[in-house]
Amino acid sequence: MDLNKTFIKSYQDKRLVDLVDAPVEAIQGVSKKDAELLNQAFNVKTVRDLAELKYSLWAREICELADSGAKVGSMAPFKDKLDKKYEKKTPGAIAKAPIHALQGISKKDAALMDVAFHIKTVRDLGELKYIKIAQMTLDQARMDDSITKEPIKWKPYLKWGSVLFLVIIAVLILVFLWPTIHRSTGSRQGISEIEKFPPYGPARITESKQGPETAGKTQKVRTGKVAQPAPETVEPDNGQYYTVKKADTLWDISKEQTGTIRNWKSIYEANKEKIKDPQFIFPGQRLTIPGRK
Repeated sequence: MDLNKTFIKSYQDKRLVDLVDAPVEAIQGVSKKDAELLNQAFNVKTVRDLAELKYSLWAREICELADSGAKVGSMAPFKDKLDKKYEKKTPGAIAKAPIHALQGISKKDAALMDVAFHIKTVRDLGELKYIKIAQMTLDQARMDDSITKEPIKWKPYLKWGSVLFLVIIAVLILVFLWPTIHRSTGSRQGISEIEKFPPYGPARITESKQGPETAGKTQKVRTGKVAQPAPETVEPDNGQYYTVKKADTLWDISKEQTGTIRNWKSIYEANKEKIKDPQFIFPGQRLTIPGRK
């Protein structure tokens, strides 16, 4: 479409998708007065409104039917588009009828269109060049818009796809780095990740079997912590020995007796006959302390 021949100069550099929303007077040959009369008659304000004017579409259908030469037995398909007194007329006769033969157009509207564009008959309305220009502009704009917008339709998906990809990458990085992060934040005095767990790490309450020093006493035991004992006399420590007290752990004992928590395994190894499981030690147990400070 040659915009230089169809639209006034101020609109010739516009895109087609913008032209369809331009006022009707943007079309060459349509004055502001014509546009005002068109608006009064059919509430048409933009090029799009003019292109979609239903009366023009009806008029074109009737004219095409009349020009086809086909014998039409009835105008029933146009029943809702024609004034009642024109329903039984032939397409050729209707094409020559005044435009108020179309249902919804008053004689006043017809007079306004006559003043604006010298339209008198249904054929004049169906063949008005300004309406054809508007329809061509709209059709071309829709084609161009569908081509240019095709990639745009994918933009939301691409956006969220990128976000999802970044989230997945972040999760993978976190999974692989978590042991290092956890070890660095949770370590104390250089202890390893394994050393953070019982016999000195997070504990849970469970039932313990009775040990030799607590025979005949049923008690709750805290994993990694000593069980809550029944009152008894704690034997004093002498030499290389240590008597377990309430709330002791092998970690605490190692720190107190040898100066470092790392010797808890040595204490466990030296007392395997008494300690069946390093998670379970009991008040009153007399432990040998190798390397006592």
